[in-house]
Amino acid sequence: MDSRRNILFVDDEENVLFGLKRMLRGKREDWNMVFACGAHEALKILPEGDFDAIISDSKMPEVDGITLLKQVREDYPQMLRLMLSGQTEKEKLVENVGLIHQYLSKPCPKELLVNTLERSFALRVILSDKNLIKLVSRMENLPSLSSTYYEMMGELQHPEPSLMAISRTIKKDLGLTTRILRIVNSAFFGLRRELTDISQAVGMLGLETIQALVLSLQIFQNLEKIEVEELNLGQVWDHSLTVAGLARNLARLEGAPGHVQSNSYMAGLLHDVGKLVLAVNIPTQYREIIRVAVDQKRPLHVAEMALLGANHAQVGAYLMGLWGLPDPVVEAIVYHKGPQKSLVNEFGALTAVHVANALAYKFHPGTPLGTPATLDLPYLERLGLQDRPRQWEEALRPGD
Repeated sequence: MDSRRNILFVDDEENVLFGLKRMLRGKREDWNMVFACGAHEALKILPEGDFDAIISDSKMPEVDGITLLKQVREDYPQMLRLMLSGQTEKEKLVENVGLIHQYLSKPCPKELLVNTLERSFALRVILSDKNLIKLVSRMENLPSLSSTYYEMMGELQHPEPSLMAISRTIKKDLGLTTRILRIVNSAFFGLRRELTDISQAVGMLGLETIQALVLSLQIFQNLEKIEVEELNLGQVWDHSLTVAGLARNLARLEGAPGHVQSNSYMAGLLHDVGKLVLAVNIPTQYREIIRVAVDQKRPLHVAEMALLGANHAQVGAYLMGLWGLPDPVVEAIVYHKGPQKSLVNEFGALTAVHVANALAYKFHPGTPLGTPATLDLPYLERLGLQDRPRQWEEALRPGD
């Protein structure tokens, strides 16, 4: 039985495909690679093979990469979808949440391409863990995406999304509008003037930030009926906002591209959503897990793993993966407690969220469940960032 991964590469230039074939010939024992010249040829090849992943150029004549991947998502939803694009296109393509799992800049070095694919495959192995799937399958109260979010995402799929159209969509939900304005006018954003209209908020914060807020607020609202007294919804939300802001600022500090900053913010908002899912669905068992974590001074995710066979990071990542959030966001959620276990070898959303989570506990000690988050120093050393934590802390520490 052939255990190799089946990967389809698509580009309208023969010389690019030849270059990819030559560059990746050392991976032939691990990957069965097929090369299609253009989207039309790819669509003919797809039914003939059981492909694990497709990597497509974004700019192609007649049928472009976006159109191709939309068809792939419809016909083969389980397939990993990656896009090769220029940096300018890449920033625009971030709007296609749920369509593209990973973006790669052209020209793409071999090491980056191989690492990105292997990371994505490894992520899917974690999210297909039997204990995790069994745990989630028993849950009756899982959050769902609202019509507001779907309508907003539909507008974001347009070549030139309308800020006014998105504002009108959000305004239909008075409760959501009120919560967004309350958050935007809080100390988390540090705005100099109060915003009173959602259109102002959308215009000032940008589409990616508003998208992340809408998604996370509606998830938290779905899970607000928590019967675990030890887990305070307000504290979890405040902590998530803090981590999101720190993660995005850290990405900016490191000069990361806009899409990395956006992914860091969204992953920061959602990194602990698994706690709420567990608390709502198995309250009695989760109280016991919290008690064990506190009494034994063990990290909560360690106690969860010991008693459930899965932890809140995996549960949250599993749900976000089902909803089609970008791989870097899902990856940051699932590994935020132990990034050393990941295959990530460069600064990205995972690094930003992991560090931001540790800094959030340091800046706002409070009374965390179990033990506070700490930095994974071997991971930072692997990335060559072992000397940065003190600089990050000094740069990001909130003023008095």
